[in-house]
Amino acid sequence: MKSRVAALVTFAVFTASAQAGDWTDNWYVLGSVSHSSTALSKSGLNAKLAGAGAAGVTSADSGTANLQWRLQLGYKLTDWLAVEGGYIDLGKAKYTASYAGGGAVGKWQAGGPDIAALGIYPVTDSLSFFGKLGVIDAKAKTKFAATGAAAPISGKTSQTHVEPIYGLGAMYKLTDNAGVRLEYERVNNVGDSLKTGKADVDIVSLGLSYQF
Repeated sequence: MKSRVAALVTFAVFTASAQAGDWTDNWYVLGSVSHSSTALSKSGLNAKLAGAGAAGVTSADSGTANLQWRLQLGYKLTDWLAVEGGYIDLGKAKYTASYAGGGAVGKWQAGGPDIAALGIYPVTDSLSFFGKLGVIDAKAKTKFAATGAAAPISGKTSQTHVEPIYGLGAMYKLTDNAGVRLEYERVNNVGDSLKTGKADVDIVSLGLSYQF
C-alpha cells in the first residue's frame, strides 16, 4: 500500500510538471513539528478483553503530548493549487483497563505516507490561506500487556488502512524561496477497533518550507 501511495505522488507531480514550462522552480520541501490530540475509542479494546474472559472491565485512555514530525515534498501547479506527499507521524495514545483479577495496558501509535491537494487563496504577495484534502496510508501499532484472565492476548498488533485527511492553514513568505506554514488537520478511524484500537486524531503543525 505504501508503494501505491508513493506511486500516486510521483505520477501526480510529474504529470503536472511535464505540462509546465520552467517546472523545476515549482518544487518545494516542508519540514514541520506537530502536536496531536488523539481520541482513542475504548469500546473495541474493552470488547477484546471481555472476549478473552475479563469480567467487569473499566478503562481509560489518554493521548500523549509529545511533539511529532513530518516531511513533505510538494509541487506548486499554479498560484492556487499544489500537490504534496510525504510522511506524517500521527502520535501516540495509552489505554489502561482493570477487571476482576487483573489489568491491561495498551500503548498505541500511528503514522504513514500521505498525498494531498492544496487549494490556495493568496491574500497578499506574502500571505496565503489554504484548504487541504487527501489520503494517508495510516499504520496503527499497539503493544498490549494484560494479566489475569486476559493474559493470553498480550503482544503486539498492527493494522494499516487508507483514510481521508483534511485540514486548513496559512502560509507566509519570508523570502522569495522560504516561508513558514501553520496548519490544522484531522484524520478519523485510524487503526482497527478490536485489533489495535481505533482513534480520531487532530494535528496542529508549524513548519518551514523552501521552494527551489
